[in-house]
Amino acid sequence: MGTPLQRLSLAIACAAVLGCGDGPPGSSSASASAAAPLTPLASTSPVEALAAPTASAARVDPALSARGIRWGISCTPARLTMATRDQLVLEISAHNESNQTLDAKRHETQFSSDGGGRLGFAFGNGHFDKRWTALPPGETVTNTRMMGESVLPRPGDFHIAVMNDGAKATCTIHVDP
Repeated sequence: MGTPLQRLSLAIACAAVLGCGDGPPGSSSASASAAAPLTPLASTSPVEALAAPTASAARVDPALSARGIRWGISCTPARLTMATRDQLVLEISAHNESNQTLDAKRHETQFSSDGGGRLGFAFGNGHFDKRWTALPPGETVTNTRMMGESVLPRPGDFHIAVMNDGAKATCTIHVDP
């Protein structure tokens, strides 16, 4: 099947020529083709909770950037109450799927949250692992922040996304009264 980058190139070509990457409105990231909705992978560790597509293999993976960085975000726990919102742990991750060392360009990362909050500011400050700027092939780098009250202002379902270089990964949190 080839490398992840070769498969991505083939999927992009397929979408451009045949239109096979079309998805429902609102499901696309910043990339040119529409993408499948994301669901987090079940895992035992937030580090492993990378976003994955739910549609057929012919679709472009929305969590994989054009450069070969797979972006992920985990929200732990995924269910909270108004009284326990401060226990929310958000973790972003970048996994290098290419065969060369890459700059993940963490400084270009954008966030969105339908609950509000300043996620970009929270993840943009503080110490970060030097591998964010020189991520070896096959390795994953993560960054974790505890923040719930600022991004979960009321009961309901909230979607938080991390976006970089045309890639987008999301997680969902439910807050009970």
